[in-house]
Amino acid sequence: MSLAIFVALCLPGGEKAAAAAPAAPVEVRVKETRGGPQIHVDGKPVPPRFFFGSMNSGRIAAKSEWTAHAFEFLPGAVDGTGTLHFRFAQEPGEIRLADVRIRDAATNEDVMPPGSFATREGFAENWSEWPVGGANTVGAVAAVEGAIRVVLRRPTDGNWPDFHLHSRATLSFAAGRAYRCTFRAKAEPECELRVALYSVAGGTWNYIGGPPGSFLSQVALARDAGVDLVSFSAPNCWTPPGTPIDWAPLDNLCRQIIAVNPNVLLVPRVGADAPDWWLARNPGARMVYDGDRAVNHSCVSDRAYRAEACAHMEKIARHLLETFPERFAGIHPCGQNTGEWFYRGSWERPLSGYDPATRAAFRQWLEARG
Repeated sequence: MSLAIFVALCLPGGEKAAAAAPAAPVEVRVKETRGGPQIHVDGKPVPPRFFFGSMNSGRIAAKSEWTAHAFEFLPGAVDGTGTLHFRFAQEPGEIRLADVRIRDAATNEDVMPPGSFATREGFAENWSEWPVGGANTVGAVAAVEGAIRVVLRRPTDGNWPDFHLHSRATLSFAAGRAYRCTFRAKAEPECELRVALYSVAGGTWNYIGGPPGSFLSQVALARDAGVDLVSFSAPNCWTPPGTPIDWAPLDNLCRQIIAVNPNVLLVPRVGADAPDWWLARNPGARMVYDGDRAVNHSCVSDRAYRAEACAHMEKIARHLLETFPERFAGIHPCGQNTGEWFYRGSWERPLSGYDPATRAAFRQWLEARG
């Protein structure tokens, strides 16, 4: 699989695109010059400077006294798959949360049932804890005096799990509308909370909102420094065959960046690893380590995986070219360890490469060498 950026201009629009008379796509190419390869935009060389970042939530300080908190967000269209998460500092302590609500910012219409933190029954109907069972070694949750109390203790083995509270993934939001999340919190000792909303699709949690973080302000700093090429972590929207692709998380993220820098050149960093549903259908495509230990991660030598990953990358590129023709510069496919295309766990034993696809690829390489 090629690891190069897929350039938007390489995808023809056909008769349908011509009939719709879309905006002319920006042309972004790497061209050979006397001084070496250089990025050109619409035929003109530009400084090879990128800003890379990821959308994130700001942190909220839980004080020793009850304090009201609020933030607004623009989630885009979400049809019954939205969820709100509360995460906590990995330190022993007690946190209380109350009066959590999500409402339309213009109409005040409730999106989440109010009062879900007021009683144990309301919490059980609308919320869950994670991890569950014996894997939860740190958190205890109870309804106390009209609020939810979270008591955190230090894990005996020193390894903190990703303990958090999450609402059931049933929230719906409308495209183009702003929403407001409000709640009260206090903690002893004082600590930071991480609050975020996600849309769940195909086993992937796509970020759709939270307290303002640093990403968009950093896009603005890059804009002011003359850096328009923006690379950013983006959902890949890879869903099973026969399931309509939900582009809303990707499109909404792009629109938020464009709102900050109307001249931005978008280069989303898109995960090309096979999703869990694909690996469940293709277990032979998983990586296998010495000792016949298979892991739930796609083997880059598997031909079926490579073909389907490339086909989906093309779908993403075509969609973004059609949706943001003047702002889409290309995509950066990433995968394997830290998205940098070196084998997972390659610095330790056991080593990978014991799956059928890697053996077949190695034999093919040997044959080609004669």
